[in-house]
Amino acid sequence: TLFDKAESASNILNWLDTVVYPNKEDRPDYICIDKACLVLRHLALQPEYWNEWSQTTRFIVDTYHYINHKADDLLCRTYCNPTLESGDLVGERIDDDGTIHKVREFNTEASEQLNAWMTGFDSILKRMVAKNFRWFLHSMLFYHVKHVLEKKNINTSNKEVQVFRSWDNEDDEDEVVSSTYEDDAEEVDAEVEEVEEESSGSSESVEENEEVEEDEEEEMMVEEDDEEEDEYSD
Repeated sequence: TLFDKAESASNILNWLDTVVYPNKEDRPDYICIDKACLVLRHLALQPEYWNEWSQTTRFIVDTYHYINHKADDLLCRTYCNPTLESGDLVGERIDDDGTIHKVREFNTEASEQLNAWMTGFDSILKRMVAKNFRWFLHSMLFYHVKHVLEKKNINTSNKEVQVFRSWDNEDDEDEVVSSTYEDDAEEVDAEVEEVEEESSGSSESVEENEEVEEDEEEEMMVEEDDEEEDEYSD
């Protein structure tokens, strides 16, 4: 990692402040990190940092590590909770039955998922200097995201039928508004019928040819028998 010797709160904050987000205008609303509560504590003790970061960004813990943080840590539970309903972290979705559910708007475990995928390159990464490490990480991240998106598009395109429901009826009856790929299904059925007709036609012609061949063979056998009888009679 970038902090192979000490991933301390001070090193993380210094890296964010000088390398990643040196300009105040570029800082995001949220920064998700497993040690967010430690970074926030350190930040609160540094007036030169606090005056800037407190106006732009909120530090939260990712959901994967949050469950292992102390339940009695008031600062972590209050300010670093990844599922706080204040802000844009949690939204609402309505299911097919009209029930409202709370959902996370962002995948806070994206970095952990990437790290799990990158473990296959541990033997290479451990021998790299920081410059090569960053370049390799960015390159592999680019190709990994491209692969995931392509796979997602393929899975989406393989859906045979998409049905949309309308809840405008008073009785809440399902109304099929539209379905996709119906035209394609009709085309496929038409092609299948054509193939079946061709195959049936070809089979009939084959049977006719076989009957003609059998008649010719019978005629040849009759002619041979007649010739043999003529020879014997002579």
